Amino acid sequence: MILGWEDIAGGSIILSILIWLGLSSLFYIVCYLAVLNIIDDVTKNHWAKAPLCAVAALPFGFLIAIFNYSPWIICLLMAFSNLHRVKGLADPQNKKFKDIKLNLPLFYTSSYAYIILLCALAYLFQMPTEFGGLTETVPWWKTLFPEFSEFPE
Repeated sequence: MILGWEDIAGGSIILSILIWLGLSSLFYIVCYLAVLNIIDDVTKNHWAKAPLCAVAALPFGFLIAIFNYSPWIICLLMAFSNLHRVKGLADPQNKKFKDIKLNLPLFYTSSYAYIILLCALAYLFQMPTEFGGLTETVPWWKTLFPEFSEFPE
């Protein structure tokens, strides 16, 4: 006999918590740490950092919406840890940006704009909307690609 998650008392709740923790970790690592560190490495003090962060928020906001993930807790975590991330970049002992004096307003503005835009786009793409003559609502991102969505005829 093979036991499944349903056979364990509270197993489905434990599984949903594990899935939520996995998605949270994935989005934190990919959508926050990787994206902002790559943009910082590429642009350094260049003014193109802000528009590049804004453009990068679009596909990652869409990715969060596709997974139907509610990003509010992780957005707060990103906002809090971003303060310490930029302070760490500005530290004189930081080896990555040792040769340049960082433009801190640019780093703070672009990174917080990315976080706010990421959360707003994830919310926007998940907003329920009516599609055609349907009586039920679907997430807005599904209306962008109706040929790939499963709408009743």
